[in-house]
Amino acid sequence: GAPSVFSTYNSAVDIAAPGENIAVLGLKSQYLIASGTSYSCPMVAAAAALLWRMVPGLSAAQVQSILCSTAVDVTTAPAKVGKDVYTGAGALDVYGAVDFAQGLPIEPTISTLTAGKGSVKVTWKVSAAQQAALTGFVVERRLASGGAWKTKTVNGGSARSATVTGLSEGVSYEFRVAGRNSRGVGSYSPEKKKAPWLRKIKTSKSSLRVKRRKKVALYVATYFGKKEKMTISWKSSKRKVAVVTSTGAKAAKKGKGSWKKMSLTGSASVKKGKKIYIKGLKRGTATITFTSGKVKKTVKVRVR
Repeated sequence: GAPSVFSTYNSAVDIAAPGENIAVLGLKSQYLIASGTSYSCPMVAAAAALLWRMVPGLSAAQVQSILCSTAVDVTTAPAKVGKDVYTGAGALDVYGAVDFAQGLPIEPTISTLTAGKGSVKVTWKVSAAQQAALTGFVVERRLASGGAWKTKTVNGGSARSATVTGLSEGVSYEFRVAGRNSRGVGSYSPEKKKAPWLRKIKTSKSSLRVKRRKKVALYVATYFGKKEKMTISWKSSKRKVAVVTSTGAKAAKKGKGSWKKMSLTGSASVKKGKKIYIKGLKRGTATITFTSGKVKKTVKVRVR
């Protein structure tokens, strides 16, 4: 049919649905004939609800895309061929939308989320019945607190994992996965949360008592990766309170300062970390701070 004369027409129109001479239930179980966009909108909403009932994992954007892509083009004047300001993508086709949606891949199941250095590895499973028809997957992530989804495309129907990189250290994210076939992207798996590794610095002692002209061993380890850089800085009460002998650093001056970075090998045991020596030079106190990324660990030193 042709576009109704009482509708509003502009570039915001997505789709059209019947709105003239609609049989509706009135008072006392009587049917009435009515017209208006108030009857068109529920039809589109019902079609969207039916799609979600048939394929629960579809996103709102996917439902909108399916309804518009399966709509029947309306060319009766003043409508034109293709998308236009009068009927949008065309007239609603519920059967076509449902048929299309049922041909999309079934949602995968996320089996594991493995934290890495600024990354999370997502592993999933799919049903054996749909494996042959799959051409790839999409893996999406967003902040666990909300926000827009960001998509990573994975080619190949046999893929069962993907590593999402560029994540912030220690921040929790939500992940979901959907399969892709010749019709498009299917329904998404339920979201699961995971955070990348949180950088950790551990020392064998949190405070040291050192005698003058003596030295005490201190182990420092990072749990963030195979090899990390760490900066040592200090703040002391007076000049030449202590010295870190294994780095060849000069004695700590009064106030603030820093020594060159040292490389640490990641270890689950602090005893397998970097071994340094704190040598006492003069009575006083100093605070040594180990910094890696945004994480800091302090050790208090008292020389007596």
